[in-house]
Amino acid sequence: MTNESLPTIYPSLQYRDCPAAIDWLTTVLGLTRHLVVSGAQGRIDHAELRFRNGLVMLSSATADGSDWLGLPVGLSNVSLVAPSAAAVDALYARVQRAGARIVRELADSDYGPYGTSHGFTCLDAEGHRWTIATYQPAARPPA
Repeated sequence: MTNESLPTIYPSLQYRDCPAAIDWLTTVLGLTRHLVVSGAQGRIDHAELRFRNGLVMLSSATADGSDWLGLPVGLSNVSLVAPSAAAVDALYARVQRAGARIVRELADSDYGPYGTSHGFTCLDAEGHRWTIATYQPAARPPA
């Protein structure tokens, strides 16, 4: 699969009981586990489930019911894969000029053996989160 044929948009959802959500999504809807990174006390720090050529990312909500950005669970996040760090930087500048609220500043994130990602997260007019980054989950083989 070439990078041009890989998906470039990924929903990202947080759940209060992420292990149960993964079980339900795989058992009931037929998604398959691509990657599950477990954290402390049964927490799921990051999971990727496939459905055909698509992929959804999941994680556990925090103890106070918020997601990884500190916002209430239930609001959605969509991840867009940019072709380069320069493209991310250009979109970041455009988002800033438009006056959108940035909820995660432009930064590099370390994914350990999976490399790094350059990106940021902003809110649209109705409060939905959009993460624009270079991280391409489907580019590596399943764990």
